[in-house]
Amino acid sequence: MSRGLQTRRMLLNVMLLLLVAGLGGLAWWFVNKPQAGPERIYSGALESITLITLERAAQTADAKTIRFEQREGYWWMVQPRTIMANGVRLRQLFTFLNENVVASYDAAGKDLAQYGLQPAQVTLRFNDQQYVLGTDNAVSQNRYVLHDNKIKLLPETIYGSVTGDWVNFVSLRLLPEDKQVQSVILPEGYRQTDDLANSWQNADAIRLEAGERGADAYAQANNAKVVLNLSDGESLTFLVLQQADELEIIQPERGIRYFIPATQAEYLLPPAE
Repeated sequence: MSRGLQTRRMLLNVMLLLLVAGLGGLAWWFVNKPQAGPERIYSGALESITLITLERAAQTADAKTIRFEQREGYWWMVQPRTIMANGVRLRQLFTFLNENVVASYDAAGKDLAQYGLQPAQVTLRFNDQQYVLGTDNAVSQNRYVLHDNKIKLLPETIYGSVTGDWVNFVSLRLLPEDKQVQSVILPEGYRQTDDLANSWQNADAIRLEAGERGADAYAQANNAKVVLNLSDGESLTFLVLQQADELEIIQPERGIRYFIPATQAEYLLPPAE
């Protein structure tokens, strides 16, 4: 066999090897390339969200505007009251942003009223991203949402929450998570215990109601007072409104009534022996 023929065969084999390697690499790329998934209603980073605003029509709920801000890692309601937000309820709101869009249509020229989008009954904003929640589709039960000049159809589980009582977005905990109880001053008829400060630190209610704000609203009631002295030098005063089947207390500046089960109340207000 001539040297020229051997050289040609060697070159042919090299080319075949390169072709096989190239086809193998191409097949690997097709198998492993990122797949385009369904459109999500929110494409940004959830960690970047620091402001949530919820606006409801006057006939939809009691508080027309509810606003939340993230402060030093904690979520606070800042309207209609300034108070620690309910983390469970806010996490539910964030599930909305992970929903996949089932269908999308240009809003231009559409009768928005037939989708429940005009006039707006519920408007939800995450930072500067605005979503108007309309009616649900009678067939699919997915909800119409106006976003970026498009009518989008998507599943959601938050509508009942965003149209409910604003007080449901308030934390059930008596104290903000960044506060620490140092000592407790109880009214007459109750005794100090070794675990009293810890009991108040970890106390939470089973339900809440909105009440009047300001000490003047309760000045004539002669309610028993509980004073919590905090490690930062501040103090919180709670008024005991009633103590029957459950303990009902209020912190006047917040104007939130906390209802605590009797099994927990006995550790917060231990009767004198």
